[in-house]
Parts: sequence; C-alpha cells; structure tokens
Amino acid sequence: MTNSKLSPAIRSTLSELRWRIRAYVVADGLALAAVWLGLTFWLGLALDYLPVLTWASEIPRAVRGVVLVVVAGGLAWILYYYLLRRVLVRLHDRSMALLVERRFKGFSDELVTAVELEDASERDELYDPEMLERTRRMAEQRVSRLRLADIFDSKPLTRHAVLAVVLLAPIVPFALLQPETMKIWAQRFYMLKDVPWPRDTMVQVLGFQPQRKVTPGAAQDGPLPVRSFGAEQHIKIARGGGGTLRVRAKSRSGKAAPEYCTVYYRAADGVRSSVRMNKFGRLGKDGYQEYTLAAKPFKGILEDLRFDIVAHDRRLSGYELQVVDSPKIETPELHCVFPPYLVDESTSSWQPRDMPYIASGTSLPVGTSVTMKLTVSKDVREAVVRMGEDGEPVSMPVTEKRQLEIGIPALEGAATMFVSVIDTDGVEMERPQKFVINAIKDNPPKLEVLHRGISSMVTPDVLIPVEGKAEDDYLIDRAWFEVATPDGQLREYADVTVDKDGKVAGALDVRSKRGLTDDAKKLELTPGMRIMVTAMAADRYDLSEQKNVGSGVRLDLEVVTPERLLTSLDQRELAQRKVFEHVIEEMNATRDDLARVERELTDGDAPSEDLDPADPAEKDDPEKLKQRAAALRLLRIQQASLQAEKSGQETAAVGATFEDIVLELKNNRIDSEDRSERLTNKVAAPIARLAEELFPKFEERLDELEKALESNGEGRTDLAVQTVEQADELLAEMNKILQDMLYIESYNELVEALRAMAEEQASLRQETEREKAKSLKGLLE
Repeated sequence: MTNSKLSPAIRSTLSELRWRIRAYVVADGLALAAVWLGLTFWLGLALDYLPVLTWASEIPRAVRGVVLVVVAGGLAWILYYYLLRRVLVRLHDRSMALLVERRFKGFSDELVTAVELEDASERDELYDPEMLERTRRMAEQRVSRLRLADIFDSKPLTRHAVLAVVLLAPIVPFALLQPETMKIWAQRFYMLKDVPWPRDTMVQVLGFQPQRKVTPGAAQDGPLPVRSFGAEQHIKIARGGGGTLRVRAKSRSGKAAPEYCTVYYRAADGVRSSVRMNKFGRLGKDGYQEYTLAAKPFKGILEDLRFDIVAHDRRLSGYELQVVDSPKIETPELHCVFPPYLVDESTSSWQPRDMPYIASGTSLPVGTSVTMKLTVSKDVREAVVRMGEDGEPVSMPVTEKRQLEIGIPALEGAATMFVSVIDTDGVEMERPQKFVINAIKDNPPKLEVLHRGISSMVTPDVLIPVEGKAEDDYLIDRAWFEVATPDGQLREYADVTVDKDGKVAGALDVRSKRGLTDDAKKLELTPGMRIMVTAMAADRYDLSEQKNVGSGVRLDLEVVTPERLLTSLDQRELAQRKVFEHVIEEMNATRDDLARVERELTDGDAPSEDLDPADPAEKDDPEKLKQRAAALRLLRIQQASLQAEKSGQETAAVGATFEDIVLELKNNRIDSEDRSERLTNKVAAPIARLAEELFPKFEERLDELEKALESNGEGRTDLAVQTVEQADELLAEMNKILQDMLYIESYNELVEALRAMAEEQASLRQETEREKAKSLKGLLE
C-alpha cells in the first residue's frame, strides 16, 4: 500500500520501481507467448505438411482440432501463469523498500524504517521525532543516487525476446514467398478446413465394381455397375463377394503417370498388408491412367475391409468395404386369374386364387394372368426384371420395403423371368433369380368311341349309334356328328351328348334328317353314295380363332340297298359258322386227349399204347415207362388247357359278331324280326353262355386236374372222368348251336330264293307291261 506521508523522492522511487516490475512481467509474458505461438506454428506446419512429402495423407480434421486446442490451451496457460498472475500481484511500499535495500548496498534499513515508521499518528509517542527525521533524510539521500534499471536481470527477458524474434520473424518472408502454402496452412490449422495440400499426383477413386457370381448355364445380365464410395468413403457389399477396385491418377507437372498404385489394407481381424494395382487400358486424353485390382484382398470378402491408396506423393485414406448379407427372395407367391374358358361359376372352379411358386415346376393354363408376389429378406431399394433370355432389363416399382409384384400378362407359352433386387445398402443379389412358369396348352378333347352295329355298308334309313368316353384337359363345351357327303359339304348334327363324367352317347338318325327344310342340314342318302361320319367334340377354349376339336373314329360308309346288306350279312354268318365248326373240331380233338388220359388213369396209370420210349432199354424198365406216361398225361392236360382258353376266346368272338349282326339289322332298319330273334335266341345268346359260363368252368376243371396230376393226388381219376363229362356237355351244346346255325342258314337261303323269285316276277311283270305298251302303240300306228 502506498504511504501518503512518504517524502516525494521516496514515493517517486518506489512507484517507478513498481511500474518497472510490472513492465518487465508483461514483456516477459508476451515474449513467452510469442515463443509459444512461433514454435507451435512451425511444429504444426511440419506435423501437417511433412507427412505429405512422405506420400502420407493429410492429418484429419479431428487431429488438427486437438492440436489447435493444445496450442490455445498452452497460450492461455502462459498468459495466465507468466503474465496475468504476476501482473495482478499487489506490490506494497515495504516490499519495494526491502527489494531496493537487498539489491543495492549502502542501506542500513533506513528506507525500510522510513516506510514503516512514516505513519506519525501511530508512532509519534513511541519514537523520537528527531530520530525519525534524520532517518528519513538519510533514506532520501541514498534513494536519489539509485539506478533502478540495475535492479533487473535482463538476460531471461532478452533470451525470450530473441527466441520470439527467431521464431516469428521467418513467418513474414515465408508468407511473402509461399502465400498459397501460408493460406492453406492457416485454413487447415487455425480454421480447421479440409483444404488438401497441393501434390504432384492427382488420384481419384472411381469406385468398386462388385463381381457377379456366375452359375453354369444361367443367364447373366453382364457386369454390375461401378459403385461410388461417396463422401462417407465406404461401400456395402455382399458377404463372400468380391469385385474390382478402380482408380485413376495423373501427374500435375506433366510427368509420366505412376507405374502402379499401392493399396494398404487392414482387415477386421487385424491382418495388414499391401498390394499393387496395375494399369488398365491406355492413358486417357485427359492425362489420367486407370488402375484396377480384382485379386486379394478384394476377392471372397468375409469381413469389413479398410484400405488406403498411395500413388507417388498422394495418399487417399479412410476407404472401407463393409460386409453385409445380400438380399434374398424368400417366399414367391402367385396370384392367378384364369381365362374365362376355364371358369365354371356353378362349381366355383378356376376362380382367382393365390398359390405358391414351385421351383421344380410351376405350370398354369394358357391364358392365365399372373401376378408374382415376392418377399425379400431385406428392405429393397430397386428391383430389375428381365423377361426371357434376351429381354431388356426393366426397373420395377417396389410396393413395400420388402415386397414387390411382377405382373405377367396372359400366358401364351413358358414365361421365364430373371429377377434381381438391390437393397437399401446398395447391395445387389449375388445372381439374378430365375423363375419359370410353364404354360399348359389346352389340348383338343380325346374321344374313345365305338359305333356298334355299324359296318362299312349301311342303308339309306340307317341309325348310327355312338358310345364311349370323352376326355379333356378341362371342360367339354359341345359334341356333334360331322357328315361329309359326295357334294363336298360338311353337315353337323348335335345328336351327341357328353355328361359330366365324360360318357358319350347318341345316335345319328339319317331317316329323320331326310325331311329337314334347311338345305344345309338336310341329308338324303341313296344307294351307291359314300359318306364319312365322325363323332366330334370341342372344349371351351376361345383364345384363338382355331378351336380345340377332337374326333373319334371316322366311318367310311357305303350306302346300299337292304337286299345287298342282307347278302353281306349272310356271308358274314357263313364265315362265322365255319369258324365255329373249326372250334368244334379242335374241341373234339381235345376231348379225345382227355378221354385217353381218363383210360390210362382208370387202368391204374397204364402206359399209353402209342408210347414209344426214346431209349430201347426203357422197354424193360416199367418204372421209367410209368414216369414217361405220367409226364405225357400232364402235357396233354396242359395242351388241353391252352386249347380250351383259345377255343373260349374264339367262341366269344363268334358270339360278338352275331350280336353285331343283330344290331346291324336293327340299326339299318331292316324289318326282319324273325331273323333277329332267331340269331339272338338260337346263336348269340347260347354262344355267350358258352363263353361266359361253360368254357370258364371247363378251364377250372382242367386246372384242378393238372394240379392233381402234378401232385399225384388220389382224386386224379375222378377228376379226369368229370373233365371228360364236362367236355362232352360242352361239345353237345356247341353242336346244338351249330345245328341252329345250319337251320338259320337254310332258312335264309330259302328266303333269299323267294326274294329272288319275287324280284324275277317283278322284273318279268315290268317287261310284260313294256311289251304290251309296245304292242298297243304298234296297233295305233
């Protein structure tokens, strides 16, 4: 504290000393601050720029920010510790007096005493005023001779000032000689801007081109597009995938482009290494040379990969490939709208519905409209669809983040689609997924029909029946008869029906078509004509002008008179009678063989009389003769079984032929009820009984006899007797039918003779009438 009672000389000296102390502190503090700023300027410049000279990347902004904070913090600490803290210290008069007495010799505490005892109000009673006055004068005399500058040690201040000048002075010529560098450094260090240091080599990362996985035999869409790393300097790729890193570089100074670029990479597991990128293609017109790398580490990437790129004095850092799972199509589903020709509202069949897509084979009817609904494992950004092997890729809208729909118009053939999706990470599917929907062609109906009771000859009044089964892929719309006549016209008659089970029935009544008024439908047959009759059926297919029409057996019919048809039928009856006679002859031979077996068994397994041993020595060996006789009997029974089966089949065929003859008489409207009845009751029905009852029983008895002979059973003889009796019964029935055939044949011959006589009489009558007419004409003339 300043003492107001001090003498002016002492007070002036102490005040000057106080000012000099504060000035020294301020100068020293500012010099230290200048040293700190100069030192950090050059160190920061070296720290940021020297790595560039060694092809390293610029220091990131975060690191520069930390350094700037350290510089600011150091400056603040210097200003506080060396300047502000000391400047603000209170300098009392007594402290100043003590400092002077300690620094300068010749004082004997006069100055300190004068300062301390100057307050008379407190000390007048304790000290002698004369003594105080003398002490004060002595202090004033000594103070007046002092040089306060000698109290300071100027070396530290000088050292700090010189160091500040050494550090700060070069900044001015540096700024004048390298203004661009100074500007970049100031922007990078003090303003924390990401302004790059100028380099000779310019490098650009074009991007990363993922490699498409190739499946043998699968269609590909070509290479995937090159993906840019963007401002974030990272790209997400599919796990296990790979690709090609593409970079380009050139020299600012006109030097040759780098021979190679180097990739320094760090895998997530800590593995570090480097690999060179080789030139790709030729030097561009803009001076850039492209470099590529498709080998390790950019192949089969399973973990995140970070890397830097170095080319001459340029280093690009902080690039990263982040591995994610590729999107997959999980649950394909089809929404199908079937064509109208299939829909049956009465049964609710072929209504629109959803159905799963089956990779092993999805087939839909021709004309079906399909909407394929796909669910993807990840959020989808874009979907690309290519229809067919040679189709153009088309971008499809995404209805939801993980849902997309692909519409397919009415199917005309197999539809093949290749679908690829790109998720929100920019990752495309490993390969386009193939979907195949086969188109089921609607085939014409198949008709398996018979025209029983119709041969190649018909009368003008014929009734042509049809029966059988019709099959179609879906539904049969209608059925009809198609008749082709010699005039080249095709007539259609809807006299055929097909029920829901596919049963075909109907009959074409030619006589009823004769009186139709519509000339296009009228059908009049005369003997000598030839017509073609076919049963037809069509389904509901309507997607083209050509309808799906199926046909049955085509009948080529000759129109004849009833007499000629009867003659033809008589010939067929005669032919069948001869066949039946031959069957009877074979059965008689079979019966004789059975009778021989019966005799041998009745005589105690006696050898047959016509048994001729292969070895003459066997004649004297009864046992061997017996064995050979048993084998021969078994062979005869086996032959009889085969003959019985054959005869039964032939007999059934004869019976079926006679039934057809009866039907043919009926269908051709030949009024011969007696003949039809005789053929049915005397021939067809008994033959059917033979084929259905007697022959099967006979064959069963032969089987029993054969088994008995093989086992050498006890009832062999009785079975043989019964078999012969059954053969006799069968032959008796067959002979009876044969006699009826002969009777009917004789009757038919008689009727035919009478018919011939009637025709001859009619012809004679006509000739007589003509002669009478001629005679009368001659008389008149």
